[in-house]
Amino acid sequence: NFDLLNAWSSHAGPNAWPDADMLPLGRISLDDRPHGPERMTNFTLPEQYTLLTLWTIARSPLMIGADLLSLDQQTLSLLTNPEVISVNQKSTDNRQVVQRNGSSVWVATDPDSGDKFIALFNLKEKEAEVTFELELENLRGKYLVRDLWAKSDLGQIELMLSAQLPPHGAGLFRLKKL
Repeated sequence: NFDLLNAWSSHAGPNAWPDADMLPLGRISLDDRPHGPERMTNFTLPEQYTLLTLWTIARSPLMIGADLLSLDQQTLSLLTNPEVISVNQKSTDNRQVVQRNGSSVWVATDPDSGDKFIALFNLKEKEAEVTFELELENLRGKYLVRDLWAKSDLGQIELMLSAQLPPHGAGLFRLKKL
């Protein structure tokens, strides 16, 4: 869906959004419907973070395709993270900046504060460091970084944002200009 959502990103805005389809997380195909035997999602935990991060930064509707009554705590915490949901619901100028060498970087803006949201994706089959040169978006100076998934502040950066990510993993960060 990276290419699909990237193609749709220029059309996103008020009353228009890219629809990447349902989130197949948790217990799916109850009573052998709609697609195959009842099962838990086949996505690894890092892939679940990637799926939700991509849907969030692209502002796709977050519609879960699972039995809500049997959600495990991990899936529930992914789906109810208020900082991540806020990116999906309120950000603007959502778009992919670069996709190369087994990684992808998306950006968005908080229209109220001007803060930047950066999503880093490791598309490789092995753990890798994903980096984003801030100059690609004319982001100069020092920034406070917050990891939105971990709900924790990471300190200051200048010139580059990087994260060590598992195979098929993702990170979602908020950058606040100092």
